[in-house]
Amino acid sequence: MSNDQSQFSRLERAGQLLSEDAAFTRLSARELLDQAARDPLLRIIPDENLMRVCIRRAKLVCHLMVSGGPDLSEDEQRLYDRLMVDGDFFVAIRKLLLTPPETSDEELPEAVPDSVFSDSTQSRWIRDLAAGFALVPHDALEEALKEVPEFFSDGLPFTSRRYVALLKLREDDPEIGRSPRTLN
Repeated sequence: MSNDQSQFSRLERAGQLLSEDAAFTRLSARELLDQAARDPLLRIIPDENLMRVCIRRAKLVCHLMVSGGPDLSEDEQRLYDRLMVDGDFFVAIRKLLLTPPETSDEELPEAVPDSVFSDSTQSRWIRDLAAGFALVPHDALEEALKEVPEFFSDGLPFTSRRYVALLKLREDDPEIGRSPRTLN
C-alpha cells in the first residue's frame, strides 16, 4: 500500500473525530473536487497572522485528537506539554479553539476558554486544519500546505476538503499533482 493510499485509509477515522463531513470517503473524486471548490472556509480566509495561529493550534489539536500528527517544533512541544499537565485533553482542545489569537504560549495553559469564539473564523479554521493534518505524514506538513494551493492553481490555502480531494485523485491516478500540468 502506497503512502497516499494509507493516508486515504485514515480519512474515515479523522473525519469522524474532527470533521462535519464524516462520510467523505464514499464520494468520488469528482464529488470531492466539487466540495473542495465550494468549501465555505474559503469565504472566510484569515489574515496571515491569524492563519499562523490557526495552523499552530491545529497541529496541537491534531496531536491531542489522534495521538499524533505533524511534527511539532520545540516551542509547540513545550506548549503541548504545558497544556497536558493535568492530563485533560478536552480542556486543552477547548483552550486551543476558544481563546483569543493574541493569547501567548505562557498564558494559554491558564486561559479560560471564551464561548464567543466557538463559531469564530479562528475556531472553524483550527478544527478543519486539524482534520486535514491528521492525514498528512508527520514530516510533510510544510509540503502539504504548499502543495494544495499549487495543485488547485488558485492560491487559496490548504483545507481538509481540498487535501482530501487531492488524496482521492492521487488514489485514482498516482501521477496527479506530481508532474507539471499541461493543456494537452
